[in-house]
Amino acid sequence: MRNFQMRKINDNIFQITLKQEENYPNVNIYLLLKEKILIDAGPKPLSSLVQLKKELSSLGLKLDQLNMVILTHHHIDHVGLLEYFPSNLIIIGPDNLNFYSSASYINDIKRIADTKKFSNEFKKDIVQHLKDEIIPSINNSNYYPISTATDILENFNLKIVKLSGHSSEDLIVIDSEGNYFTGDIIIPKIFFNCIYEVKDFGTGSQRVNYYRELEFLLTATNLVFPGHGNILGQKELEKAILVTKKRMKRTEKKVIRELENTSNDEIENVCHNVFESFLPYSKFLPFSEVSSIWQEYRN
Repeated sequence: MRNFQMRKINDNIFQITLKQEENYPNVNIYLLLKEKILIDAGPKPLSSLVQLKKELSSLGLKLDQLNMVILTHHHIDHVGLLEYFPSNLIIIGPDNLNFYSSASYINDIKRIADTKKFSNEFKKDIVQHLKDEIIPSINNSNYYPISTATDILENFNLKIVKLSGHSSEDLIVIDSEGNYFTGDIIIPKIFFNCIYEVKDFGTGSQRVNYYRELEFLLTATNLVFPGHGNILGQKELEKAILVTKKRMKRTEKKVIRELENTSNDEIENVCHNVFESFLPYSKFLPFSEVSSIWQEYRN
């Protein structure tokens, strides 16, 4: 069975979809053929690299013929193949990308493991997920943080807007036709959107910032290309955002009701009370959701 499926959107945009392991949602990578630019690098199994090469080959391309890869955010399912890419390939990504392969990130994970008052099973799941997000180290001589890459992008008629909410730094790539490549900011039919970070979110809480991200997507004048799921036109986008907001508000009411009867050392109990049926699959995602609500509620 092929891991990748490629879909031609128009003469320039190709969507490559990768099936992940362990029932995680498929990942979308996008190729801008004329510019020879890849948006996101996909998850890390070597089989993904083999299939990506096959899809590019069908278009007469090799990885070393790409001009660059642009990363929408640091999560491992979007950057995992970087370690296999040519060492001279230009990479443009979040300003904080290197943090997630650094000793500082590993130390922050240890700090969380030492300070959070969770059961061993709950803590183990959270720590393991954060460790899984350690990204491959990259060649810094060819890595351009987004704050330094404006001139490079302008040469390809691309613009990037930097936001935060889903992760600590989310990049939206906007092409000359007004298409938005949005990473994981909007994921139709996905329940958890605010993913816990050891790094702070700057001004405003994570959840407030995520709502701002959703509002920004409504400025799209053409198609929205998400990192998971189907491509969205304006009507589909508006519906997906409305559904996401309603779901988030329902969850917030449930979590706040629990928080009013607990202390900040009992987030695990809130997770059990609100997300009991989901915990066998993942403890980290409910923990992320509750933490983002707790952050805003306590402020």
